[in-house]
Amino acid sequence: MPFHQDAVLFFMAVALAAGRPAWADTVQLKNGNVLEGVVLRETKTGVEIDIGYGTVSVLRENIAEIRRAAGPEAAALKGRLKRSEFDAGRRVPSDARDVFERLQVLRALREKAIDARARKEKLALEQFRLEAETQSLKKDYPVLAGKLRGLDERLPAYNKAVQELNAVNAAIRSNELRLEALAKRSAEPPEDINAFLAGYDDFGRFMRSDERFSGTADKDFYDMVRAAAAEAGGAISAQTLESVKRGAHIFVDVRINGRVLASLMVDTGATFTTLSAKLADGLGLAPAADLGQVTVQVADGRQVQARRVLLDLVEVGTMRAEKVEAAVLPESDDAADGLLGMSFLRRFDVRVDGEGGRLTLRELNPDAQ
Repeated sequence: MPFHQDAVLFFMAVALAAGRPAWADTVQLKNGNVLEGVVLRETKTGVEIDIGYGTVSVLRENIAEIRRAAGPEAAALKGRLKRSEFDAGRRVPSDARDVFERLQVLRALREKAIDARARKEKLALEQFRLEAETQSLKKDYPVLAGKLRGLDERLPAYNKAVQELNAVNAAIRSNELRLEALAKRSAEPPEDINAFLAGYDDFGRFMRSDERFSGTADKDFYDMVRAAAAEAGGAISAQTLESVKRGAHIFVDVRINGRVLASLMVDTGATFTTLSAKLADGLGLAPAADLGQVTVQVADGRQVQARRVLLDLVEVGTMRAEKVEAAVLPESDDAADGLLGMSFLRRFDVRVDGEGGRLTLRELNPDAQ
């Protein structure tokens, strides 16, 4: 069966009609359809037009009119088409396939990081829902218990009330176990996000060290690679924090639960963020924040029992983490406010400059798409 140009042009025009660019060269066909893109060549017999993901050749006899974009609009259109060809791998020099493949790896890491952040947000919503449900159940429990005490054990209503009370108690316990599991998952290091951050750093080093980026050959291609890498880097939020250096240690200002400001020593070797007893008293932590006891090592190497608590919010500069586990040290060990440990720091990509006394935290930009 012969393949007719009219049929090809019809399907091309239909495909393009759904998403035409704001400014383009326009080829009006005699059958009423329209092709939009960049006219590459005109001859006596036909026209070749780049439609962004390929080129189409049209016979003159099928064309009613050609309208070309002009000025800044034409330049913007050509730039967009050039970028779409680059993204599709159509503008890669033969000796730069490795560069483009590295860029594609970086882009894939970015997408995985964004997916990981979405999963974290979903976990946070589930935690919020379960916490609200659990609080409601805990309010119902004493009401049901009081109702039970007022009933005659010989009546059917008593057995029904017992069943209701047991069901509420079981639901509370089930939710608490689920919340504990969700808290552990939420506190896990963001591996996919950190992989993207590391990949971005590696790609930056690659661009700085590879002489092809500083040459004149295929300059347009390497400029587009730089632009694409910068675009990927736009997904990263970073902050280098003001700190105070005391000996070999650095201290940063930390806001806890949105209201108490403390000076905590940065310690990437500490499993928990620790708080002095005085600081914890100032926070006025509710009983629900208590998670039992934990053994921690203090500055002189001793192992001490500490009160394990859950902090609603910990903020360092613009960086923030919710539901952060901490250990409250005994009164005799509270000479300082405490330590900023890995229960907070593992939520981020952490760089500690001991000599310069600087702490840099990086994470995926919450607005990255």
